[in-house]
Amino acid sequence: MTATARQIVSAYETCGMTVEEIANDQELEPLAIKATLMQFSSNYRQDLKKQENEDIEFSGEDHRAAVDVIRNIAKYSEDERLQLKAATYIRDDKKGRLDAIRQLGGLNINVLQFNETMKKAIAATNRAKSLAPSTNIESKVTTE
Repeated sequence: MTATARQIVSAYETCGMTVEEIANDQELEPLAIKATLMQFSSNYRQDLKKQENEDIEFSGEDHRAAVDVIRNIAKYSEDERLQLKAATYIRDDKKGRLDAIRQLGGLNINVLQFNETMKKAIAATNRAKSLAPSTNIESKVTTE
């Protein structure tokens, strides 16, 4: 873990700073902070899981009904491709392959390089937006 990553994790876990506060303090993009915390902070990953569970408005019964539908499609669908997709989804979900938090935990991202890439991407997007040709049809019609 780099010194910058240690500072970010320490600011989040020890000082209780939010992602936005850390981004302002370190002069980094919030997405770079989130990626670093996802990678190195188990507290951040646990907080995300708590938020994720609170944001879902489905009951346990709704979840069981959805799983039953997927299971029935995997067993009884006449379309073999649909059966395969449903069966693959069930297997991947059971093995934890669909859990984004778990997948991102093992990455080894350099936060400073990631931040520079984010800044370049944002600048390129802004340039592309400003260079986009105007498609104002009304002005073309009235001038003719």
